Amino acid sequence: MSRMTRILIVLLCVAGAAMAAPPAQEDPRDQALYKTSPAGRALLEGQRFKAVRLAEKDAEDRAEDWTGHYILGSARMRVGQLDKARESFAEAARLARGEALPVLRLAETYSLEARKRLARLAGGLVRPDATDFEKVVYQLKEAGTVL
Repeated sequence: MSRMTRILIVLLCVAGAAMAAPPAQEDPRDQALYKTSPAGRALLEGQRFKAVRLAEKDAEDRAEDWTGHYILGSARMRVGQLDKARESFAEAARLARGEALPVLRLAETYSLEARKRLARLAGGLVRPDATDFEKVVYQLKEAGTVL
């Protein structure tokens, strides 16, 4: 891969990731939703795999309620099941009509994937949590690498 191609890939990934980067802290709207279900409370307690199991049942039992699918997407995202998280967030968005949260979280799944790809393309020299150009440049300089 040419130097220019690698530079372009890094810049495009950083720009895309920065535009849809997840918030540094849990969104208060998420916290309010999570408190309404056992799966959400498991997420708040850091019990990600338990949250997935509970949320799968909840989404199945209340198939027409967008919040169950949303919490399922959140749980799946936290265990790294990005494709399944996208399905859950897409279903939540379809059911919620006009609610922004499911759409935002759906976008975050793509942002997370872009950051992971950026880290791989940069040969592990950029962390997946690098979301802005200055961080990437700093990390590459620290590693003594020129793209």
